[in-house]
Amino acid sequence: MFFLTEKLIKKYSIKGKFLDAGGGKGDASLFLLRKDFKGKLIDFSKEAIKQAKISLSEYKNKIKIENKSILKEKGKYDLIVLWDVIEHIKNDKRVIEKCHRLLNKRGYFLISYVTKKKEWKKDDELYGHFRRYELEDIKKDLSKFKILEIWDFTFPVFWLMRRIYVNFIKETKEKDKLKLTKHSSLKTDYFDLFNLYLSSKFIWEPLWYVCYIFRRHNLGHQALVLVRKI
Repeated sequence: MFFLTEKLIKKYSIKGKFLDAGGGKGDASLFLLRKDFKGKLIDFSKEAIKQAKISLSEYKNKIKIENKSILKEKGKYDLIVLWDVIEHIKNDKRVIEKCHRLLNKRGYFLISYVTKKKEWKKDDELYGHFRRYELEDIKKDLSKFKILEIWDFTFPVFWLMRRIYVNFIKETKEKDKLKLTKHSSLKTDYFDLFNLYLSSKFIWEPLWYVCYIFRRHNLGHQALVLVRKI
């Protein structure tokens, strides 16, 4: 995701003030801060905010970190990042509309979302997802924006990895999606082994380029969409 985001930032010369909405522990914010952005991270989980303040402590003069819902946010931004969020929200259209209002004129909105209803598996239940999105669904939900890019970032490498590890996931008995969402924002139990090594460019960058070839074909299970306010 960071590999593709860096390409999108360069391609569209994105800069300015960002909002990392539902930012969890601050991974996306850290990436943007290292690219010389300034902004704010918000999350409804107090534990996530606590961890974000630790992980982003060296950038405390460049970022605000607040425990709040995006629906209560009042600032204005040039870039809003909404990663692994909309599938966790019952009224996702309300959040998308709120992001539209928070963006400055011609501001950018970068969303990651889970794709294809046929890809629904046990990890969707475990992470507290409400839905998966067909391509036409996401285009309709973002109709107030100009769609610039829709890039799948999982096929074939991470799509295949998911096919393997999902077989080891046990059915979850927890039905409270809020609790499941909070847990998944802090710890993805069944993917931690991979996460230990995913940030290593030496190991993974050749495979990122393999996925990059297929980015516009909508063959995987998750995608990034970059839109602009019009």
